[in-house]
Amino acid sequence: MGTGLIIAIIAMIVVGIVECYRLMYTRKDCTNVPQYALIRGSEMFMYVGQLEFFNAQVPDGLKSLGSALCMTSISLGNYVSSLLVTMVMKISIEDHIRMDPRKSEQGSSG
Repeated sequence: MGTGLIIAIIAMIVVGIVECYRLMYTRKDCTNVPQYALIRGSEMFMYVGQLEFFNAQVPDGLKSLGSALCMTSISLGNYVSSLLVTMVMKISIEDHIRMDPRKSEQGSSG
């Protein structure tokens, strides 16, 4: 689990550097493949560690319950992540329209 957290930290640093580079040079063709690969690798290490933790902490007769709790925590985390992304997108779009009068004129004219 610690390896996954370290990889996640590295991934966030890479994301920040690539985003700063992209904004500085306004390149639209910059890909996000390295960031996604690092995030997926970190999730893999964290999920395996989490599943091992749940299996080690429950009695032998409740192993399936431990696995179910592990998968439930992962799915709830994904739902919360989707909710946060949706909220940020709605707020960002509203702020962008409010700040650019041309966008609001186009949007109101239909």
